[in-house]
Amino acid sequence: QAGSVPNFRYIGVLSDSYLIFENKEGLVLLSPRAARERIIFERLLNSSRTPIHSQRLLVPVMLELDPRDMGVALEVREQLQQAGFIISPFGQKTLRVEAVPMMLSLPRVEEFMLELIRSFTAGETRFKRARNPFEPYALRIAKQYASREDLAPWLRAPMPLLTELLHCEIPYCTPSGKPTLVPITLNEISRKFQSA
Repeated sequence: QAGSVPNFRYIGVLSDSYLIFENKEGLVLLSPRAARERIIFERLLNSSRTPIHSQRLLVPVMLELDPRDMGVALEVREQLQQAGFIISPFGQKTLRVEAVPMMLSLPRVEEFMLELIRSFTAGETRFKRARNPFEPYALRIAKQYASREDLAPWLRAPMPLLTELLHCEIPYCTPSGKPTLVPITLNEISRKFQSA
C-alpha cells in the first residue's frame, strides 16, 4: 500500500531538515535530501527498462558556453537524453535545452544545466573508467538535483518518501555512501540515561 510502511510510525520533523520515525528497535532519522538522491539515482539507472519521460519547455533555454563546456555537453548528449534532458547545439557557443525530465521540478533550468555541465567537465576523466557507462551521469544528476530541491513537500508528506526509499535496491545510503537513514536503538537511549 503506497504511503504506508509496516513497523514505522512517523513522529515529526527535526530542525526543518530531518524526519523522525519510530520502529520496534527505537528511533530512525531520515534525511530527505539524501533519500531523494538515492531515489532519483536508482530511477535514472533503471531508465533503460523504464524510460524517463521528458517535459518540453514552452521556451527553450539558451546556454552560452565556453568551448570546453560545449564540447563536454555534446559528448554527454546521449546520456543526458537517457535521463530526460533534450539538448542541441545552436551555433558554435550556444546550447539549446529543449526538454527536462518530468520527474524533476526545475524552476531555474538555466542555472541547473550550467552547474550540471560544469560538474561533467570537472569529472571528465572519471566518466571514462566507470563499469556501468551511465552510472556516473546518473550520480551527478541525482546529486545536483537533490542538493537544490525544495524539501518542504517531503517534510509535509513523509510516509510516501520513506516508502519509496525502502523500495530502492540500496535504501540505506546515497550513491556516494552517505547515510539516508540513521537508527538510534532503544539500548543506546537507555545507556545514555543510565550513564549519569
